Order: sequence, then structure tokens, then C-alpha cells
Amino acid sequence: MRSTIFSPEVDVYYVVASLLFAAFRLEKFDGSIPFDFNTWINLGQCCTGYPNNQLVNVITLELTFPLCGLILGNVIRSWLWDYAITMTVIHILLSCLVMLSFPLDWSWWVCLGFALLMMVICGETVAFVHRKKKEAQVSPKDSKAIHRALVQALNFRGVRASHQFIYVRK
Repeated sequence: MRSTIFSPEVDVYYVVASLLFAAFRLEKFDGSIPFDFNTWINLGQCCTGYPNNQLVNVITLELTFPLCGLILGNVIRSWLWDYAITMTVIHILLSCLVMLSFPLDWSWWVCLGFALLMMVICGETVAFVHRKKKEAQVSPKDSKAIHRALVQALNFRGVRASHQFIYVRK
């Protein structure tokens, strides 16, 4: 069994990239997809004339990070922003090692920054929902108090109620 700190992001990246490569009907699936910043779009061209492989790289990046945020929000549930930033720094280091250069293209940095922001927002939203759901859970002690309040409210409305049964007057 493989155990690495960056496994979730890379695994999701390859799944999304595989689906997009099939959808765009590209011929060559390159294993360095998650780390390739050399074949990147130029945001200055204003969305015209991009080759399919560049589109797949961008869409894969922009889908993978929020998906990882959703997954990690269900698992970690606290300090997700710290984990996301750490994962992004590891991603940058691995990209430099795989491509044997440093990314100088500003559009890659903008896309990576936006993807990181979306990962944090998605993950923290899921974690927030989990925290609120946990706060809203009723303990057995609270459920007795809720039952007593319900019985009192029903007695006030003319319904005969006890702590075990609730009878409706006919």
C-alpha cells in the first residue's frame, strides 16, 4: 500500500486528467501532467486558439484542487487552509524537480493561486458544515428536555400528554 503525504492530490489529478484526455480525444497521455508548467496557456491571448493539451492541463488543475478541498474537508475538518498551502508548496517543489526548471510563466502562478483559493474555500465550507452539524446534534439529556417542552406545549393546547404517551382529545 502506497503511503505518501501528497497522494490524494496526485491521485485525483490523474483521474481528472485521464477523464479529460479521453473527453478531448488526445493521443498522448503524459505522466508528467500534474507537474507540467512548460505547456501552459497564455492568459494574454484571451481564450482563443489554445491547443487541446493546454486546455486539458488548465482544466485539470482548476478541477483537481477544489475536488481535493471537498475530499479533505470531509477528512481533516480543521486547519484545512494550512494543509492546502503545504500541498501547493509540495506541488511546486515536485513540479520543479520533474520539469528541471522553475516556473516563470505568470499565468501558471495565477491559475495555481486561484486553484489554491478554491481548494481552501471548498474544504473550509465542508468542514464548517460538519462543525455546525456536530453542534446541532441532540444529546440524550437534551432530548428529555425537548420532550418535556413538547408535552407542556401540547397540554397548553388542550392535548392530554404524559411523559410516555401523547393522547389527543376527541
